[in-house]
Amino acid sequence: MHANKDSVKSIMNSADEPTEDHPSLDSVTRSVMWGEDSEEILESLSAQGVPDDDAALLVDLAMSDRAQTIRGIFWPRIVWGSLLLVAGVVIFWIGCTLTDFDAVFRTRRATSLAFTLFSFPTAAAIYGLWMFSNGLIGVITANCRTGAIADIE
Repeated sequence: MHANKDSVKSIMNSADEPTEDHPSLDSVTRSVMWGEDSEEILESLSAQGVPDDDAALLVDLAMSDRAQTIRGIFWPRIVWGSLLLVAGVVIFWIGCTLTDFDAVFRTRRATSLAFTLFSFPTAAAIYGLWMFSNGLIGVITANCRTGAIADIE
């Protein structure tokens, strides 16, 4: 279970300081954001004299921040992907409605017009579907991603 900031505010560390103000929180958060292993971070905190309960709480808080940051990277992809998908489908549908779809593809001269008229909305819809899928997978897998956040494309 990951701790969130509201639940952490009520928990005090051994020096009766709020955990969010713990001097090691910044370094733990940086380490987690760069993809360092949680066990290594816990060992480092233990070597610094931080009690195990506080260390685990700090790592959980940093992991929650990491997941939230990763989700923040992928949500815009979901939004833009949805917009492109809908726009591509709507423009394709309008093109089919305004033209005689079968007749456009029967004549040789109209084939280039059909290609132009229908390829761009189709490409936009396919790219939008890819962006939406990529964003959705990123949001769902935010907790189990490894590596530095800076490496997320």
